[in-house]
Amino acid sequence: MTNDSVRGNLFDVKLMVKDLLLSYLVTIILLFAVSVIATYLSLPDAVVQVAIVVISCLCVFLCGYLSAKHRKKQGLLTGAAAGLLYAFVLYIIGSILLQQFLFSTVVFITMGIYIACGAIGGIFGINSKSKKTKKKK
Repeated sequence: MTNDSVRGNLFDVKLMVKDLLLSYLVTIILLFAVSVIATYLSLPDAVVQVAIVVISCLCVFLCGYLSAKHRKKQGLLTGAAAGLLYAFVLYIIGSILLQQFLFSTVVFITMGIYIACGAIGGIFGINSKSKKTKKKK
């Protein structure tokens, strides 16, 4: 029996959590850098908002990429699941900090974008070659 069949052919939870935590760490570092730059350069709010969206999408892409690369199959599904998990955890944390659970079109659009970014990252992750595979050619 392989690890996948023992886990019901689902996802390796440990690796998914590691990938998610790494993605959140990268998100925090990049958002901190943007906040410092915005403070010292007095950037307009519109520029900061765009930077936040771009950073978030790149980090969700990274999460999907890493998850699919570790899983080595079903990149689209693995990446989409990683994007959904990223969005869900972010929503829960935000709701707890703001002390309100809102379901609005913005929440659903954001979740959809994160799922799409994770799925795209998963496609890239599953189709990327490892260093060992490249050396064999």
